[in-house]
Amino acid sequence: MSTLKKLRSFFLLLTMIGGMTMYAQTAPAKITDGEIEKFALSLKKVQAKNQAAQQEMLKVIEDEGLDAQRYMKLRQAEANPDMKVEATKEELAKEKEITAKIQEMQPAIEKDLKAEIEKTGMTVERYQQIAAALQTNKELQQKVQDVLMAKQTK
Repeated sequence: MSTLKKLRSFFLLLTMIGGMTMYAQTAPAKITDGEIEKFALSLKKVQAKNQAAQQEMLKVIEDEGLDAQRYMKLRQAEANPDMKVEATKEELAKEKEITAKIQEMQPAIEKDLKAEIEKTGMTVERYQQIAAALQTNKELQQKVQDVLMAKQTK
């Protein structure tokens, strides 16, 4: 996986922290075609907001004087005590400062994501239920993909 893809995955994970990732524990009720349409529209909007948030986070990293790849290594090492990474005190301080700034951004990002989902007429809870079902339901995956593809060709 390329560094950029890893970074995007990491930022996506960061932006989905908190209430946005707390999938409902129960299987969702039947998912209607209308809900699939709303979900697909919400997904597109959430992805666009995530991309913008990733760019903001990347700017924070670069403004602090680290490159994204180095920041990722430092974050991984902090999360995994068995992973050894040589770092200066200055780098460690920058990593902590960057992480704090990114965490400060989280509430606004989550609020934006919630608003984008709700603009489509879908609740965040239902969005999460469908997103959870999407992880294992191939038929649902195909339906969402079909809707997304149809929207691209319009």
